[in-house]
Amino acid sequence: MGQCISHEFFYQEANSTTDTLSKSVCVLTGHEHNELKYYCCEESCSKTVCDNCIVESHKDHETKPVSEELTKRKKAMENVLQATKEKIKNVKRFLDTINNNKVLFVQNDEKGRKSLNEQKVRAFKYITDFQEETVKCADARLQKYVKVLERRQAQIKFFIENSRECCIITEEALSGKNMNVFLSVEKTLMEKLKTFEQSDVDKPLDTMPPASDFEVQDPILELKGRINQMTNGYDGTKREYGGTTGKLKFIKGNITVKPLTKKKTIARWYDDAITVVH
Repeated sequence: MGQCISHEFFYQEANSTTDTLSKSVCVLTGHEHNELKYYCCEESCSKTVCDNCIVESHKDHETKPVSEELTKRKKAMENVLQATKEKIKNVKRFLDTINNNKVLFVQNDEKGRKSLNEQKVRAFKYITDFQEETVKCADARLQKYVKVLERRQAQIKFFIENSRECCIITEEALSGKNMNVFLSVEKTLMEKLKTFEQSDVDKPLDTMPPASDFEVQDPILELKGRINQMTNGYDGTKREYGGTTGKLKFIKGNITVKPLTKKKTIARWYDDAITVVH
């Protein structure tokens, strides 16, 4: 028994003496075991017939020599089979790209966190608050895109598994000697192969940001500028700024590095950066 996605079908081994391509005969009563030399091309028929059939029940149907039709259909299936195999190769390469991007996302995220932690030492409690807010936003953003990549990974693995199985079944059908078995499954296999070959499973993820975005460089630059302002202008006098909000007002006065904007906090930056991915 063969299986292609949700369809099952059975193979019948050809008898070496009576059931080969050259010896297949009509079993209808009165047809004298005529050789099945023709193929009825009507959509409602699509089967091999004998001399008696084409002048009786298939009288007005379009028929062709079975050998001609068999060659034509096998050639068409071989072309789609080859295209599907090539598709699988391309999809595998695309999966490798996704895997590499996932690693880069995680690595760059870790790199950004390390840099954030280094800045933390310079500003004590304020830096701790800043880091916690940044990490929280980075976590949410990283997980969003990692989940997108994992979903695509699962789709691609499912595609490879099922398309490969369909190719194996198709190759078995092509190499079989029983033309009736082949013609009975040819339509289903061809439809499945075309579905795989035309799949958009390897379509690039246009909404994915570059891996460098996960280094959280903008927040780090903002943090460095704020720390420089705090340390360069600090004279040891105790200041009261009323919590985190007050501190932000203090350090936004004359930042020398390029700031995000007066109203664009670190949390807002991440909110704007996160793209809704369907």
